Amino acid sequence: MSMQPTTWGIDPAQQQQLAATVAWHVSRGWRVESAPMPGQVVVVHGRPCNHILHLLLTVFTFGLWGLVWLLVAVSPSESRAVLTVMPDGSVSNTLMAQVRERAAVPWYKDKTTIVVLSVLGVVVLIAALGSA
Repeated sequence: MSMQPTTWGIDPAQQQQLAATVAWHVSRGWRVESAPMPGQVVVVHGRPCNHILHLLLTVFTFGLWGLVWLLVAVSPSESRAVLTVMPDGSVSNTLMAQVRERAAVPWYKDKTTIVVLSVLGVVVLIAALGSA
């Protein structure tokens, strides 16, 4: 009885399961960022903030676009997921675990929400002081 060679302890069925999961993510707009070790792939969705474009818009609008730039820079624009083949052949997705953890955080402890509300509060305060 001959055995097929395995790659770093990952059997062909596990490789196929991981490949199918990566293909599913890629078909929905994700891109492969890296494969740090056998049986693991990091996929990314979204794009980072284009700070040069926002700087130019801020200059051309005499600083008004800076508020939009701040909101865009603070809000998460990229999502990363680490897909890992488990010993039973299933594929673990770390992004789903992060989503569950984040859903448990109340709004008043979320950094992005606090920054957005603070910026809006400052804008309202400036507008109120400017009209007085």
